[in-house]
Amino acid sequence: IMKAYAKMLKFSQILEFFATREWNIVNDNVYNLWNRLNDEDKNLFPFNMDIIDCKQYVQDICLGIKLYVMKETLDNAEADKKRYQRLMKIHYAVKYTFMLILLIIFYQVIGLSLGAYSLIFA
Repeated sequence: IMKAYAKMLKFSQILEFFATREWNIVNDNVYNLWNRLNDEDKNLFPFNMDIIDCKQYVQDICLGIKLYVMKETLDNAEADKKRYQRLMKIHYAVKYTFMLILLIIFYQVIGLSLGAYSLIFA
């Protein structure tokens, strides 16, 4: 656990500069260039952000972070995937159990309030 914590701490320190600032990126030149290209050049140089698969892009980013920032290998990718799925199941079980407990408490408080209300104003 200490090894994983050390990696997370190092990673958060690396990203702190970028995560704690506001970045305004203007890409008008890119749009102008894209609109000036003919169809053949658009197929040859595909940099239109509208056609990028965001889900695949994020998966590729995470893979790159794992390989090049965290310096891990892909040897245990299948085990990591199973561990992630197990942790997600635990996360949702804890989350929904907590919500259920809050819901039960809420209904008990509301039920007591309504019972007291009917005794007073009946």
